[in-house]
Amino acid sequence: MTVTSKAGLQAQADALWACGRFREAAQLDKQATTLGDCFAAARLVSVLHAADPADQRPAAWAVEQVTLDNPAAVTSLLNTLRRVGADDQVAELLAREPAARVVLEFPLEDDAFAMETLLRCLRDAGADDQASALAARAAAHTRLDDPLRVAVLLDMLRTAGTSEDVAVLVARAPGARTAPDDYVAVAWLVELLSEAGAHDQAATLVERAVGHAVRAGAGSLARLLGDFCERDIQGYLAAVAEQAVADAPISDPAVVARLLTRLHEGGADDLITALVARDPARHAHLHRSRDVASLLDSLDRVGAEGQLRALAERAAPHSRVKQRNEPWLAGLFDALPPHVRPASAAQLPAALQTPTLVSEVPLDDPRLIAKLLGTLRSSWPSGNPLRILLARDPAAHVCIDDPESVVLLLNQLRLMRTHSQVTTLAERAAATTPISGERDAKELLKCLRIIGTQRQVDRFLERLPDAGHFKLFVQASDQPERWRFGRESDQPTDPWGWDDLG
Repeated sequence: MTVTSKAGLQAQADALWACGRFREAAQLDKQATTLGDCFAAARLVSVLHAADPADQRPAAWAVEQVTLDNPAAVTSLLNTLRRVGADDQVAELLAREPAARVVLEFPLEDDAFAMETLLRCLRDAGADDQASALAARAAAHTRLDDPLRVAVLLDMLRTAGTSEDVAVLVARAPGARTAPDDYVAVAWLVELLSEAGAHDQAATLVERAVGHAVRAGAGSLARLLGDFCERDIQGYLAAVAEQAVADAPISDPAVVARLLTRLHEGGADDLITALVARDPARHAHLHRSRDVASLLDSLDRVGAEGQLRALAERAAPHSRVKQRNEPWLAGLFDALPPHVRPASAAQLPAALQTPTLVSEVPLDDPRLIAKLLGTLRSSWPSGNPLRILLARDPAAHVCIDDPESVVLLLNQLRLMRTHSQVTTLAERAAATTPISGERDAKELLKCLRIIGTQRQVDRFLERLPDAGHFKLFVQASDQPERWRFGRESDQPTDPWGWDDLG
């Protein structure tokens, strides 16, 4: 199927660049540029300049093709042209007045700070009049429904615009018009409005956010308070904190723990007393041991000794035993499937010393097996359960779809010096573990280099280009310059340039 949209061409080109098929990717970028794509144009200009710095034809051609609607894309092309020294093309692009053409409400998920970066780019390029025009246009016409968009805009105007631009935006009453549901953005916007002297607007937005959090329930006020505490808006914290204490779901130990921590950090002793008076020790649900542990820590931190004792007594039959292998036991109980999990976390150490649990635990989850092996190795290294589990050959049976979990299990097996298990899992991982993410690819390669053979490492490296990690493949090569122009199949591509793109 032939792709003709900018988004489709960009997606295909991205994949080809990642795989090392540079010439094919450049041809798609050229096609996308004819549809007006500034991102594709910027990449094309950059790559061809690296191949032949004296050839100005790609830059001259690209500037004639692009549309100027996407602020982030325009910034990318302007910066690229300036970097490669295409001053005439910079002037030609600026002459098309991108400040008047870019779309103000470009999707935030593409780049929340696109307008700010374009404004700074225009100033850096010496187009101060266009930068001023962009700031004034954004202040007067940007939609105010999204608090993040408004916060980014107000921050931009305060740092790179003028006081008149700020006044225009504030006069449009963003505190009353923006949505109050994104608490992180709301907290930032309240801080910015306060710093701009728009205290009535800030107070209005705080009141609306508190009302939204009350209606949302389920700890929303505690989250709102937490986000407010991250900002320098002390004058607005009291109302949020008082409402959070009154409405906190007292049976949720995680929410109460977070709220106590925030109140303690803010020195709100009266509100701590009010929250403790609601008796969280009696009401807290106990089914998540880590949440209960967090609440115990918070009660201890704020000095609520009576509540601390009461909750500890309630939780004792359900809590995990404090042992030297506590870090492993902390997550192991919750991770075990119900049909092999003991009745309570306190019974887990005893269950681990019997053959039943290790004989019946499924072998598909490498993270669970790593935790289980780590617990047995640290506490009962010579016991039968450890031998039974290893005899079941987990390396041959675990699912290897998650590279991070595979690395975790490989490292655990290496620590146990189980050579056959390490070899089996390393062979499987090198050959078939999915490696879609760059971080996963790097971590698995690092692990294989430490514990695998060169054959396993080479097998893994062979898979990198087709998996979209050509850059990592080249970095691992002993002759990286051979791959400067990309690859065709498994061989380096001959040098190519502008005339080869058709």
